[in-house]
Amino acid sequence: MWRARLRYRLQHSARAIFSRAPRVRLIHHLFYLYNATVDGEDNGDMAINGERRVLERFAPDCRVVFDVGANRGDWTELALAANPALTVHCFEPLPDVFEALAEHSARPEWRHVSCHPVAVSDTDGEATIHSGSQSMHRRGGRAQSVGCVTLDAFCAREGIESIDLLKIDVEGNELRVLRGARRMLAEGRVARIQFEYGPENAHARVLLKDLFELLHSYGFVIHRILPRRIEPVPAYTTWLENFRYKNFLALGPEAKRAD
Repeated sequence: MWRARLRYRLQHSARAIFSRAPRVRLIHHLFYLYNATVDGEDNGDMAINGERRVLERFAPDCRVVFDVGANRGDWTELALAANPALTVHCFEPLPDVFEALAEHSARPEWRHVSCHPVAVSDTDGEATIHSGSQSMHRRGGRAQSVGCVTLDAFCAREGIESIDLLKIDVEGNELRVLRGARRMLAEGRVARIQFEYGPENAHARVLLKDLFELLHSYGFVIHRILPRRIEPVPAYTTWLENFRYKNFLALGPEAKRAD
C-alpha cells in the first residue's frame, strides 16, 4: 500500500512540475520517439521493431507459414532467412503490388513459396480495395475489385492441415481474416498468429478488444512484440487502444507448451 501511495505522490509531483514547464518541441519529440520505440509502436522497420527477432525465434520450428497481406514480400524474405525450408503461402490482392511479389517468387530460394493474387477475409467472392490506402475501409486512390477467400476454404481446397505461423497485415481487416478461419482455429490447427494493429483499425471500426476477445476464445495468449522481447499481455486493457501501429503475437495452446 505504501508503495502505491509513494508512486502516486511522485507522479503527482512530476505532473505539477511538467504542467508549469514550457513546451519544448524537440524534447517533446525525443520523449515520444523514445517511448514509441521502446513500446514497439510506430516503427515499421522489421530489423529493429522486434519482428525479425520473432522470426529468428519461432520460424526454425515451423513448416507451414502464411503471409496474409504480403505486399512485396519483405516479411517472407525474413522468414526464409530464419528457415529456408519453410513452405510459405503469400496473399496479395493488388495487381501492381502482386507483380513485384511474383518477381521474388521466381528466385531459387523462394522455391517453396506460393503467391496468391487474392485478399483473405471472412467470405469467398469479391471485395473492393482502395489502392492508395491498400485498405477495404479507407478511401484513397483507385477502387479495385479483387477476389477474396477465407482461410478455412483455402486450407480445405489445398489440403493444408495446419499453419505453424499465420502473419496478418491487412490494414484493419485482421478481424475478418480471423473470422474466416473459425474451423482452423477451433480445431487448434493454427499454432501462432502475428497480427498488426494501428490507425486503420479506426477506419475499420475494429477495436483491439475485438481481436483479443476472439483470440482468447480459442485459447491464445497474446504478447506485444517489442524490440528486445515479446511481452505477455494477460488481459485486454484500454491503454493499449491508442491506434498506433504495433504488432502482437498470439500463441496457441500447443505453441505455448513448445515455446
